[in-house]
Amino acid sequence: MKTLFISVRMLSVAAAALFCLAGCGGTGSKMSAEANELVLNSIENKDFFIEIEKIKPEKQAAKDAGEPCTISIKDDILKCKLPYVGELRYSFSKKDAVALNADNVSITPKVTIRPPYKKYYALMEFTVRNKVSTEVLYFKIAVYHDGSAVIKVESQFRDPITYAGWLEERPV
Repeated sequence: MKTLFISVRMLSVAAAALFCLAGCGGTGSKMSAEANELVLNSIENKDFFIEIEKIKPEKQAAKDAGEPCTISIKDDILKCKLPYVGELRYSFSKKDAVALNADNVSITPKVTIRPPYKKYYALMEFTVRNKVSTEVLYFKIAVYHDGSAVIKVESQFRDPITYAGWLEERPV
């Protein structure tokens, strides 16, 4: 009975390992290998283009992005078009101040690179001053080996919001 239990347990561990290798970027996943190469190239070239699929305001359910939402960082220049659907703690006088949009804003990101298959592969942290509302936005972007990305934005004037998407080839 003990031998049967050990055999079943070893078989289940082996099956879980094969499943992870096939679905988590191991040797059985060509698509994940391509995504991993895109991540490596993005890190090496300091060129990140992320298309957002989901928006998750604090204390609310995740929503589909709906409209095209992107965040782009190339050579420490930020461009982003991110709607804000969370709770505001401050009433903005201008409608443009609510969205988290930036065009050609110079940033100095703190970048942390980890070995593949850890919690995240690359982590970028930086702040941006919103010129319309004078608020300071704190961005934290985690990029994973499979090309998925999570962006968290915090501010003193609004509840935190999280965006989830995928690292993509930069459009020409």
